[in-house]
Amino acid sequence: MTRAKPAKASRKAAISFITSDDRAKIPIRKAPYWMPLGEGQSLGLQKRETGTVWLARLTTPRRQEVIGVPEEERIRSKCPTLTCAQAMIVAEAWCQSTLNPPLPATPLVRAAGSTTVPEDPTIGDALDQALHVLESRQIEAVGTSRSRINKIKREIGHIKLKKLVMQDLTDWLANMVITPPARRSKKGAAPNYAADWDPNNPVNKRRRQSTANRCLSDLKAALNRAYRNRWVDSDQAWSTIEPFPDATGVREEVLDAKQQSDFLNACTPEFRPLAFAALLTGIRYGPMTRWKVKDFRPLDHCLRVGWDKRHRRDRLAPLTDEAMAVFYYITEDRDPEDFIFLKANGKPWGRNHQLRPMGEGTKSIDIDISFYNLRHTAITNWMIAGVEAEVVAIAVGTTPKMINEHYTNPRIGVLADKLNKKVTRISSSNAEIEFVSRKFEKLRLERLECSKELDFSFASLHPRNYIGKLYGGLVDAPPPKVKPTREELQALVWEIPVSHIAEKYEVSGVTIKKWCEKQGIEVPARGYWTRRRCEERQAAKLAAKGLPPRPPKPSKEVLEDLIWKMPATDVAKMFDTTGPTVLKWAVRMGIKCPGRGYWSKRGGEAYQKRKKALCLAARRKAAQSMPDVTALSA
Repeated sequence: MTRAKPAKASRKAAISFITSDDRAKIPIRKAPYWMPLGEGQSLGLQKRETGTVWLARLTTPRRQEVIGVPEEERIRSKCPTLTCAQAMIVAEAWCQSTLNPPLPATPLVRAAGSTTVPEDPTIGDALDQALHVLESRQIEAVGTSRSRINKIKREIGHIKLKKLVMQDLTDWLANMVITPPARRSKKGAAPNYAADWDPNNPVNKRRRQSTANRCLSDLKAALNRAYRNRWVDSDQAWSTIEPFPDATGVREEVLDAKQQSDFLNACTPEFRPLAFAALLTGIRYGPMTRWKVKDFRPLDHCLRVGWDKRHRRDRLAPLTDEAMAVFYYITEDRDPEDFIFLKANGKPWGRNHQLRPMGEGTKSIDIDISFYNLRHTAITNWMIAGVEAEVVAIAVGTTPKMINEHYTNPRIGVLADKLNKKVTRISSSNAEIEFVSRKFEKLRLERLECSKELDFSFASLHPRNYIGKLYGGLVDAPPPKVKPTREELQALVWEIPVSHIAEKYEVSGVTIKKWCEKQGIEVPARGYWTRRRCEERQAAKLAAKGLPPRPPKPSKEVLEDLIWKMPATDVAKMFDTTGPTVLKWAVRMGIKCPGRGYWSKRGGEAYQKRKKALCLAARRKAAQSMPDVTALSA
């Protein structure tokens, strides 16, 4: 007989370390000693040769932290001295703060005119304040300014205002001019610069100088606000920096009459009303997306523009007769609160939603232009037609100065007409002069005249003609899918698998299960159809051999009655299967089965009863065969 080994002491046994005497008796080891504080929370004592510390531990999530040292230990610089009671309080507080961390404090952004000076402010702080003030205003150009401000922050946002000198800003501007323009890249990826950019090309250089001037304007506005708020004592570092001269270019991309008609014909039905209105009004994309039907004022021949780049809320834009007709057919019989321009899904246009349909529309004219070029085309056509710069500026929401700077080509053409009427000719070749003049005047008139090659009518611009269609309103949406009734669905889920039902109604299997769940229909359990196919294959094999098919699987009531009347092996013989299979049926149906040895015990009891009955019968028979004692004595 082997002797039992003595049980080892458990490392998890509760050891008291409340008092200093208890802690002195505890042996030194690497693993800490723990005392439970609550559900998943513990206070620990780690005693090593280097010293003893208090620990706090969380089970979920698995974390622990040093919170202090016992009072008998030497004082450490970063660990407070705690008694056991204090350590328990600190451990509970640490666990609660770890489970429910406080929300991060929202940084207070200083508004314009604030006299609060941050600690050692940087250019990034000044730009943050400027962006906060900019976003508090309801203007269209917030997104563009935000991207420029973020670009400046990445490049020179770390420079402190007190150490800022003019050389820092001049070097930054010079590097921006010689650096290729950045292209869009994934978040966190390396900067993607234009590969085909030529620094020696004067056009490329002028464009980079124009970009640098815009960034300098945003930077100086932020630094001036910081100077007014007394974040810095002087503005000498940036006040004398001048922008690059002659960096503003003249827009050249103008669509002639044929290109305008080809472009409008190639636009999708949902984008065509927006592009057509831009060519007729010259308004920017941002305000157009916010126009409502009530903003169209046909009796006044104008349209309420709303907020735009000029920061004027109630600005009105004049409409020509053609524009009046277009807006009339777009807004006919519509709710005044509806947006004028809608997409095919019935929602209004949003930021950057015009980029893709604009690119698809310009493929037909082989010109890479943006939506802003439609505004430029409208202004140029008006200038060529002889409309004064002051009238054009009022119509499109800008100043005559900007019109004269950016649209010099059409203005020069108007001046040439005036000179032609005033000056005298030097030569006498009037026939040749008239021939050339008529030739180019014909081309100019073709450019000015409205194209008659539009393959759509104004009535087709109404949203009812494209809302609900696919691919921008080009293709009719398929008819709504037929959904089965509850009775049909309940019959189908037990006739064919869910995947086959999904193919029939052109939906997913998850959708079919959701329909059943909402209508309270029971779905076959996992593996039901696999077992059914196995049973069908087995029946086919038996039929091929000339054997009778297996009896069908019993119901829950029948099986529950049989499982307590006879052993599982006897029930299996009735259904031509095995005992374990019968027990699996019972488990799946939730039937409680007899325990192990139940039928053996029942069999022994029956044997004893039969044996006892046989003994009693034998005794009665023996008693009957014995002679009567009383009769013999007589």
